[in-house]
Parts: sequence; C-alpha cells; structure tokens
Amino acid sequence: MTAKQFFKSVSFKSIITLLCVLLFSGIFLTVAYAFLQVTDEERTLRAIAKIYGEQKKITAVEITADVEKQGQAAIIEAYKVEDGNYLVKSKGKGGFGGTVTCWVRVDIENGAIAKVNKVVIEKSDGETQLNQIDFLSKYFDTPYSDGLIYGKDNGFITSGSSMSSAAINNAVNGAVSFVKIVGLGAKVEKPEDPYKDYAFHDYIDMAKTEWDRKGDDITFKIVTIANSPADSFKINVTVGADKKISAFLITVNGSTEDGEGGNFASYMKPEILSGTLFVGKGIEDLKAAFSSGETFPAENAEISTGATKSNFLCVSAAAFATANYEYVKNLVLYKDLIDMDATDWEVEGDSVKYTIVTKDNSPANPFTINVTVGADKKISAFSITVNGSTEGFEDNMKPEILSGALFVGKSLDDLKATFSFEKAFPTEDSTEIQTGATKSNMLCLSAAAFATANYDYCLNTPKGGK
Repeated sequence: MTAKQFFKSVSFKSIITLLCVLLFSGIFLTVAYAFLQVTDEERTLRAIAKIYGEQKKITAVEITADVEKQGQAAIIEAYKVEDGNYLVKSKGKGGFGGTVTCWVRVDIENGAIAKVNKVVIEKSDGETQLNQIDFLSKYFDTPYSDGLIYGKDNGFITSGSSMSSAAINNAVNGAVSFVKIVGLGAKVEKPEDPYKDYAFHDYIDMAKTEWDRKGDDITFKIVTIANSPADSFKINVTVGADKKISAFLITVNGSTEDGEGGNFASYMKPEILSGTLFVGKGIEDLKAAFSSGETFPAENAEISTGATKSNFLCVSAAAFATANYEYVKNLVLYKDLIDMDATDWEVEGDSVKYTIVTKDNSPANPFTINVTVGADKKISAFSITVNGSTEGFEDNMKPEILSGALFVGKSLDDLKATFSFEKAFPTEDSTEIQTGATKSNMLCLSAAAFATANYDYCLNTPKGGK
C-alpha cells in the first residue's frame, strides 16, 4: 500500500476519528475538572456553612509556631467570623493510637468566651469507634467558665470509646486555649520548667517522685501523671552503675475500668506488667526495643495491647530512670539554702561529718552547723557553732532545734514526717518551725535535710581530704 492509498484508507480515517474523540474528551474533562474541583477555600466555606447553617464571611487568623501547639492539640486552621465568633480546626492527640480532627465553634460575648457552640468531627486517624461518641451536644449545652477543661471528670467522654473521646476533648480544649490567647489576647505565662534538666519527664509527676541512693544503686520511686483513661501509676525502678534496670515494680497500677466491668490492667503487655521486659535494659536498649517513629517514648505497635496508655506510662518510667541515672547520682539535694563553696565534709569509716555553712535567710544571717550522719543515714550529732539569728531572735528558736535534740536519730524520711509540708520539703510553711524565729529554724532544718539526703553522695565524694 502506497502512502497515498493509506491516507485514503478506512484505517487512517478511524485513527483520525479516535484521536479527535480523545482530544475532545481531554478538553472536556479539563474544563469539567476546573468547574467541579473543590478548592481548600471552598472546602472551608462548606465546613463553615455546615456549622452555621449558612455562609459567613471569615478572616483567617495567623497560626504562628509559638501558638500552633496547645496542650495535646495542634491547631490546623483558624478563622474569625463576621459575628465575632471563632472557628478553629484542631487535631487532638490521645486517641486509640491516633488523632481526631474537629472543627470547633467558639462563641464570644462581651469580650469573653461564652461557650463552645458546636463541634464537628472532620476526620480521624486510627480511630474506629467514633460512631459511639454521644456527648458532642454537651459542649454547646454547657456554658463556659474560665479555666474549664473538658474531660472525663465532667462527663465529656463516652465509656465505650474513652480514648477517642480523650482525643476529641483535647482538640476542643486546644481550640479554646488558642482563641483565648490569639483571639482575646490572654497573657500566657510560661514559667521556666524547674525540671528542665531531667530527661523524659513529660509524664512524670516530678513533685511526687523521689529516689534513694545506696552505693552505685539508685531506686527511683516514680509517680506518673495520668494518661487518660489511665490514672497515675507508682513504680519503683532500680538502676545500677551500668545504667541498666535491675528491678522494676509497679506498686500502684493506674489502669481503670474498661467499660465492661473489667480492668485495663488485664490487657497490659504481661512483660511490662511484671517488669521483666525492662530488667537488664538501659536507655538505648529501651529505644531499640520500643521503636519510636518521631519521638521516644511513643504509643507504638509494641505497646498497643488494649491498655496502650498504661503500657506507655510504664515505658516512660523506665526511660526516666535510666536516662537520669547519671544526673541523679551527682545531684546534691536540698542545697538551696546551703553555701556549697563554704560547706565541707569528711568521711570517717561509715560516717560523714559535715561542716555546713548556710546562706542567709533574711533577717537571719548564715549559720554554721556541724552534723554527723551514720550508715543508717540518721543524724548522730547536730550542733550549731555559729548562730545567725539577729536581734535576739535566738531566744525565739524552737529549743529542740537550737540544741539539736530534735534532729538526733532522725533520717530524711523522719524529718519529712516530723515537719509537715505541702508542696516541697523543707518549707517555711511548716507550723513546727513558726516560733518567732522561723527563718533561723528553717536554716537548721535545711542543714539536717542536706546532710541526710546526700549521705551516699558525700560518702563516695569526700571533700575534706579523708
């Protein structure tokens, strides 16, 4: 067939027809796609119409890096509506291994938050029980009060889907917090974290966590923060000189009811519940055993057993103990009122003999106090050699403190039991030292606390040459 014959053939005409059809279809689909495509802006407007029941004019609110994270939520989008209210798209953590993203309408009246008027779930990641959520209407039936936190304690939860509920609550709480800060200009105080030098302490109640040092072994008495729906755990973790765990014991299990009359503790990973999974492991071993993804510790596949939140708290306790061994080993306790440069000690056999010089505690001037602590970590001798009391305050000191009799035979735990305290020890809030010379009594108590708390450290770190 010649070229001239081919161009006149049925085959060539069929090819041309097919190409025309394809070209026309492509043009048609391109035009149709342009008309039918839903832009991000249109998607947002549809979400607003769904929440309001009508279209509303909106103004985007800037989300800067310092306000993007609000507690357990990440702020995705935010808008101020023409009526003065706010719409926030917030992604809440804390689900059953995933997140829930919600549109939250926050109503404003007289320059303050009046209520959360509506919550619409947009999507979720890893949540399979959202169909059980039954409390969304409770948000907008409840007037907002400053400081209100939505959660299980005030009924914002579904027992059959408590983790998904927690994620939703976190999203809503995050949205409200964002509006208070960015929309209403609430001042956010960010005090310096007093525990910033400790690793992995996000889920550790540092105010309640203690430790005992005996030779090279440190036993951490850890109290965790609740990890809804799990309550606080108490866990004793012993770490040795190799910075590995030699003992792991749960003394209080914070697992809560599973909604069917059972307890989530029964779903915990058996090796975590018994502690055997942690024994012999250091921080790097833990990181290798519990793959972390973006961060460590993380709620990942290794602990997703039906009691993920409980397992996570145990991993956090193990991470805290192993990662902070070296820091705690070299940590000098109760030194806030101690002049460390002027203070000295000597080691004689199993005893540590301190010459403690305190700082001033106005109006009291510095004290110099000799304290001896024995192998039982109890004070065997306590004598004031320089009394810093001013203007006759010495006569107002508690007599048993002035003579030292109140301290002899006492360990740190005995001191804590003798001198009641609320948030910290030692403290001037204790009624036992408020005798008219509270500042002087406080310096003596600080010296006794310093000497007993640091016995192991000072025994192994002689400062006086013996």
